[in-house]
Amino acid sequence: MLLMLMISIFTIFISHPLTLSIMLFLQTILTCLFTGNLTFNYWYSYILFIIMVGGMLIIFIYMINIAANEKFKANLNLYLILLTMMSLFLMMKFFKIMNFSIKTQETLEFKNIINLNFSMMKYFYMPISMILIFAMIYLFIILILTVKISNFSKGPMRQMN
Repeated sequence: MLLMLMISIFTIFISHPLTLSIMLFLQTILTCLFTGNLTFNYWYSYILFIIMVGGMLIIFIYMINIAANEKFKANLNLYLILLTMMSLFLMMKFFKIMNFSIKTQETLEFKNIINLNFSMMKYFYMPISMILIFAMIYLFIILILTVKISNFSKGPMRQMN
């Protein structure tokens, strides 16, 4: 949780698109791990991660086309502050000054409620599994059609000769 907050604070000081996308990717991974740790299973986290990475790839392609010739300048002061804060947090965890565990009584009770009410296994039984298989086939066909429809030479990002 503190690492997510630290990455969010450092995102304010970053201006290069590549570094921003790396920070956004790290934030997505940490958010997915955090939500997966709080829930009964990791399916919601997997879906969230795949959607966020897909959106970030599209944004990354646009940013590369817009800022292709921008040089990457590393800000050493920012990296020193980041390294200092991370080492401080690791030392605090090592010496058990701060408790970073999220396994409290409330989260354990929350997991028990989810175990009783929201089991994901019901989606894999026979009547509903046909809908799930149909949705997977439909999404796969749409993916293939989208790739075939989009032509690199006639898109809005083509290079002018």
